[in-house]
Amino acid sequence: MNKKSFFQCVILLVSFLVLTLAVKSQSDMISYLDNITSAFFQSIRNPDLTNLMTIISTVVSPLTTSLIALVILGYQYFLNQRIAVWLFMLFFGTNALALLLKDIIARHRPMNQLVFDSGYSFPSGHTISTFLLMILVLVVARQRLRRVLSQVVFVIFALVILASVIFSRLYLENHFLTDILGSLLLGASSYYGLSAIVSLKELQ
Repeated sequence: MNKKSFFQCVILLVSFLVLTLAVKSQSDMISYLDNITSAFFQSIRNPDLTNLMTIISTVVSPLTTSLIALVILGYQYFLNQRIAVWLFMLFFGTNALALLLKDIIARHRPMNQLVFDSGYSFPSGHTISTFLLMILVLVVARQRLRRVLSQVVFVIFALVILASVIFSRLYLENHFLTDILGSLLLGASSYYGLSAIVSLKELQ
């Protein structure tokens, strides 16, 4: 077992649990963070940006990311069956956990959604599915691309996609800021949990 990855997993998981309890108890700090974030995005609204954010949120949906993940996992299966199975569990297992947590926590979405989205709010399904998909993309890319510059390009690409999705969900007020943070913490803890079991070298 990789002790460093295990320690990182524990720290992230504890942080997620603390955040979840704070969200569930509707603490003043959580309300403050969510309110100031909402106020900022309301202040920058304009029709063109709304249209762009709607397109991003629609195109990069959990369904879309799941389909792309299946294609990547199919490709990975021919490269390394063992890693493909672990990555399958990482992506779909963590997404399933996020869906379960939504119903357990039962946090309602913001009231002023620009584009209506059903279901509960915490954690963000769009964010966690995109985050996990980007991990899959980077794992496969780093196996095939040995040039550092090429790897950097893929990392930047992944960060831009993830940031765009996060921005769109906050802009459209489909989620609170703490929904996004919860998704990132849960996704990252899952990744490091996997890295504690499977050698990081195998995931690169």
